[in-house]
Amino acid sequence: MTGTIDIGPSRLRFEPSDGSPAMELPLAKLKLTAGGASDRLFFFSHPDAPDWSIYSTDTAILANGDLRADAGMAADIAAIQKGRAFAWARLAIAAAVVAALIGGLFALKDPLVAAIARRLPPELEQRVGDVAYAQVIATQRLLDDREIVAPLDSVAQRLAATSGDDRYDYRLAVADDEAINAFALPGGRLVLTSGLVLKASSPDEIAGVMAHEIAHVERQHSVRQLISSLGLYTILQTFFGDATGIGAVLIDGGAHLMTMTFSREFEREADEVGLRSLVAAEIDPSGMLSFFRILRDEERRAGGSIPGSLALLSTHPTTDERIATLEKKTGKMQKGAVRPLDLDLNALKAAVRRAQQRKG
Repeated sequence: MTGTIDIGPSRLRFEPSDGSPAMELPLAKLKLTAGGASDRLFFFSHPDAPDWSIYSTDTAILANGDLRADAGMAADIAAIQKGRAFAWARLAIAAAVVAALIGGLFALKDPLVAAIARRLPPELEQRVGDVAYAQVIATQRLLDDREIVAPLDSVAQRLAATSGDDRYDYRLAVADDEAINAFALPGGRLVLTSGLVLKASSPDEIAGVMAHEIAHVERQHSVRQLISSLGLYTILQTFFGDATGIGAVLIDGGAHLMTMTFSREFEREADEVGLRSLVAAEIDPSGMLSFFRILRDEERRAGGSIPGSLALLSTHPTTDERIATLEKKTGKMQKGAVRPLDLDLNALKAAVRRAQQRKG
């Protein structure tokens, strides 16, 4: 039954709200304990009334002066407060452990994503890239003359041979687009724009851009971004299960690749891996740096970023920062022998202009 508790200097009185006779218990031998969920209930019991148990949810009871003046009650209150303090401490520790576990899982997210990506069959990556490439074909006119594609393909194969990874079959395409652009797709598709080819001032500059793009493919940056977007639960489930199970999801995600941009970390990694690839292929690595400078000059003339230009060169991080980083890295590199590229830039540009005129 419900009622009212009244505590005096020597007794506790309970008056039922239904008008039943009141119950009065002496504080001597009265016992106070906590119970219920999170010890939110306070129970009074007395050996002289073993069939009675009076409880309250009012925490003000623990501060009652009459109860605390009684030695027995004071001891019970101290025990309850100590127990509640331990309970809160345990809860705080449990919350900290859970937070640490969640934080640890998020810290492991990138390594887990990279491990999943390496388990994907190359054929699946190629299918993802083909979905994105279909959008390129639908919106861009390709300059597919052999005199354009063949010399660029020879550079790509020379760079790819340095990686020691034969997972990918690199295939070149040149889009008839005045924007200075280039991009790589999972599985080995590389697309350069005619604007990039015509703006380059040396074969080494084109090789520098291609080395950067091939690094994106080798490091599986596009696929890793798609996997990372699936969420932590799916990533964990995939890591401990069959990685090919997310194939259909990744293939569907291929339709969005053309609107995605790489993270700052991925761009920097592609810069560094690309530079090492150039050195290993005996190509002057300063070509990458030289092309960055061309882009920077174009940006300044345009009063900002170049519309439609190579996103990796104009954002995340800025071109100036990338140039400064590349200057330091190329300055520290042990440059070995440099072999000429099998690419006549003037002949390539002429072939591009002829193809544009024919298709115009």
